[in-house]
Amino acid sequence: MARLFGNQVPEQTRNIEKILKDCFPNETFHQSIRRLTVPAFDITTSPGRLYTFRNYAFDKPFGSALPEEQDVLFRDAARASSAAPTYFEPFHYNNRKLVDGSFVANSPLNILWKEYDNFFKYDNKIRLHGLVSIGTGEPALMERKIKELTTLKRRAVHIATVGTLILEQCVGQDQCSVEAASDRCAAQGVPFVRLSPVGVNVRIDQIDDGKLCDMIWTTLRWLYDNVQEVDKLGDILFKLHSDPSQRGRQRRSNTIL
Repeated sequence: MARLFGNQVPEQTRNIEKILKDCFPNETFHQSIRRLTVPAFDITTSPGRLYTFRNYAFDKPFGSALPEEQDVLFRDAARASSAAPTYFEPFHYNNRKLVDGSFVANSPLNILWKEYDNFFKYDNKIRLHGLVSIGTGEPALMERKIKELTTLKRRAVHIATVGTLILEQCVGQDQCSVEAASDRCAAQGVPFVRLSPVGVNVRIDQIDDGKLCDMIWTTLRWLYDNVQEVDKLGDILFKLHSDPSQRGRQRRSNTIL
């Protein structure tokens, strides 16, 4: 509550806008040689709706001329997509108020498949060479204790548990989306890589050195235990960008941990 009623949100908004402007001063979507899809959540009306920045049209080959209004500065798309309401002010763009939709509207896996299916809808078929999902970490599984509501104390605990459940459903883990994407990739023969260390549960504004060090060590340990996923990603990129004559030769793994 102190965050919402204090000056932190406006100050953090100014900071992120300065950083984005320094990193991406003039880059636009149309300048990219790759398809870009950046989702945001439009809260101009109620209920809010998904809003997608993209540099392609479903019914045209990639690179075709697009309306000028569709060309957006990369920093603006990044600002809109990262505007978590408790951390940053909404981003105003073309008479819209855009925020980070969290799992409600900014689930990249679901949006990717939605965009992919729309290409086929317009008979403009494209091929997915691989799907890489990068998460910010997932809490380790633990037993949830739910007791009968026989006493006032237990009822109070139950209210807290329900509150946690609601929060998890709104901004919580995206395991269902990940599993659905993995199954669909397997069915269509598309390589799928998921990189998200288990055991990490840290706020994005965490500044405690001890907790940040624990997060780093947990991530490194996860990478050691799942080095095959990193190698799998390397193989996908190697097949896409290497000389075909070099493929199949024995080579040293570039994964160093």
